[in-house]
Amino acid sequence: PYVAVVKDGAGIGRTTLHPAKSSVIGTMQYLLPKGNVLPEYLCYVVKYMHLEKYFTGATIPHIYFKNYKNEEFYLSTLEEQNQIINVLETCENILEMRKKELKTVITFETTTQAIGMESACKKHQIAGRLIPVPKEITAGCGMAWMTPLENEESVVQFMSEYEITPQGVFQVEI
Repeated sequence: PYVAVVKDGAGIGRTTLHPAKSSVIGTMQYLLPKGNVLPEYLCYVVKYMHLEKYFTGATIPHIYFKNYKNEEFYLSTLEEQNQIINVLETCENILEMRKKELKTVITFETTTQAIGMESACKKHQIAGRLIPVPKEITAGCGMAWMTPLENEESVVQFMSEYEITPQGVFQVEI
């Protein structure tokens, strides 16, 4: 495996890990770890080096290995590197799972209406689920229907066709 760094253009400085014998495109440079450095460890080290201080060029930004090749970092034992990799992977996974996305949240005056919406959506296979009303919204009852943002228009049309009256339709980061 090797570590690739985008050296030109919009993704400049982005660092990724790649399997052995995979291709490197012209806008990337690659780093081959030596025996005392795990590829995953090197990838994390380079990701957090703040390479932006080495960016050059106004129209198309560039970064050159010659400018950051002497950047120092702590080289721990292979066992410690594995432990660090495991901790960082766990942290990244937790952060990824906690990313908030903009969702459509539909509120109702009564719980009966909210449950009716859930029933109708299940019957017609419309994506979504009942959730507690987010704290950013005030609603008549404590339940709301949440659906992916891209479904908002079709869900609003569905409610109109089936005479389901919402209290409000909101876009909320959840």
